[in-house]
Amino acid sequence: MTIDRCVCHQVRFRDLSPIVEQLKTNGITSEQEILNKLTDQTKCTSGCSLCRPYIRRLIATGETSFTAILKD
Repeated sequence: MTIDRCVCHQVRFRDLSPIVEQLKTNGITSEQEILNKLTDQTKCTSGCSLCRPYIRRLIATGETSFTAILKD
């Protein structure tokens, strides 16, 4: 299964990528601050929050499509 979006708000990670890059260009580099800005702008992570680990990986690596991350 490929995960490529926030399920609650149907926002694709590839659509978040330019926002993340713009925030970084504007000097916002803190992962938490970027997550907060993304939540404010797109509502991602404000529902079930299952997209949070994928968005964190997007912020760190630029990836926009993932296989499932399983929690123990």
